Amino acid sequence: MNISIPDTYFEMALLNALKQKSGPVTKEQLSSLKVLRAWEREIKNIEGIQYCTGLQELFLGYNYIEDISPLKELDQIKELYLNGNFIKDLAPLSGYRHLEILNVSHNQISSFQPVQHLLDNPSCKVYYSHNPVKE
Repeated sequence: MNISIPDTYFEMALLNALKQKSGPVTKEQLSSLKVLRAWEREIKNIEGIQYCTGLQELFLGYNYIEDISPLKELDQIKELYLNGNFIKDLAPLSGYRHLEILNVSHNQISSFQPVQHLLDNPSCKVYYSHNPVKE
């Protein structure tokens, strides 16, 4: 089944990871991705990432991402780099239990309550500096 990726820059990052020059991108292809590196790609919208059900490592640092709700069901991810974006809400990560590294530094996060379990877990390294935390 072909998947529509609304953000052109994100689609280009996915195509690059799949070693394709052009689309379409299928659900089956996305589910096979283990690693996605999309640093500094001007990505604003990660809609479509929810089909990357095999992801273990995700690098989305230094983009323009605000909404991470498409990540909600991808709780098998072990390394997640979201630093340098415009993220305010970490609630979509509240179900994550297998993370070993979470980098959300340099965002607009005011509460880490949704990921407190990760902060309390000594086997998970969490980087969260440069956020306007109010707690």
